Amino acid sequence: MKFAANSEMVSPVVMQMIKAGEKSGDIGEVCSKISDFYDKKLKNTIKNVTGMIEPLMIIIMGCIIGTIAIALLLPIFRISTIMSR
Repeated sequence: MKFAANSEMVSPVVMQMIKAGEKSGDIGEVCSKISDFYDKKLKNTIKNVTGMIEPLMIIIMGCIIGTIAIALLLPIFRISTIMSR
């Protein structure tokens, strides 16, 4: 347990939960709660990252579609300008 106590990856709250589980002899239940804690934390992080990436992807897709539209329409406008002369 000493290695985890000095680790930055294990939060102090989790360390306290593990110590309480060891004292009470119910380490299995505590580990289950810790697992749920990290599962919720991971889901929240994924939700936040996805929320930040979605607007960026919309902007990128808009730029790509706009470039394709300009690439298709610009030659048509040039041809119509040349033909009207």
